[in-house]
Amino acid sequence: MSLVNRIKWIKNVKRNDGSDWAYMEDSEAENFNLAFSKSHGAGAAKPAKGDIIVLFQTITDSNIAIPSTYLTHFVLVDSDVQLPENRTAYPYERSVIVLARSQTLKSDEIELSFEDVNTGQLCRFDLFNKTKSPEYNRRRIVDLFNPFF
Repeated sequence: MSLVNRIKWIKNVKRNDGSDWAYMEDSEAENFNLAFSKSHGAGAAKPAKGDIIVLFQTITDSNIAIPSTYLTHFVLVDSDVQLPENRTAYPYERSVIVLARSQTLKSDEIELSFEDVNTGQLCRFDLFNKTKSPEYNRRRIVDLFNPFF
């Protein structure tokens, strides 16, 4: 199955209310555990292994980057839901494999709307950028991330 057809989900992530990049600590890491909050825990179980999740985040601190919303990760789900011990705010995790990451894909420059999916929960990809078809959006995302694979 092609990468385009495996894009099923989109998720907003954030660290420190947008004053830092989420999941960018180790730019060479091939995988990480994607956290889900207690209030959005049901979403952690939705993706099947092998599904692709597109992550985006809004940066608010101009010392980090130009304040904007950025497409940042193109990840492949690699595990079932995990419940690490002693985690209260974000008790659910999924291990994901990083296929691509970027800190340069600004929403206003790539002409994509995150309005209907900017909630922190995992959303079906078809809810994203509804002015265009889901197929167009999938191909557009793969094209945008292509230099980072």
